[in-house]
Amino acid sequence: MPSAPATPPGPPTGGSVINLHDWRTTPKPTATSPGAAAIGGNTAYQPDQSDDPLTDLACTLEALYAEHERTLTDPATRQAFEIAMDATALMLQGALAQGHLTPEQHLTLHGMIEGMRSAPRAL
Repeated sequence: MPSAPATPPGPPTGGSVINLHDWRTTPKPTATSPGAAAIGGNTAYQPDQSDDPLTDLACTLEALYAEHERTLTDPATRQAFEIAMDATALMLQGALAQGHLTPEQHLTLHGMIEGMRSAPRAL
């Protein structure tokens, strides 16, 4: 199983935005990986940078899954992703109920989760 990146994705030193393009340009699926067939057998899957943040997020997620020889175009993997998004939304709802998040913070984070949930449809 591939190891995690040397450093987790996060804001650059002193910055406040994660550069998704740097994150998704590392490992690529092999010709025999499940993801390779689902993405046309392209063993050098590395989408071009787009002007659409949702497409960029979808490509970043797909690259992350490809590192683990998975693809979000596979129905079972996509279903597992949806379950993880449901669990994350539930966690945020609990954090709101417990007073760990303000309603404004919850709304912002929930919107981000919903954006992430819709990203695989852009593949």
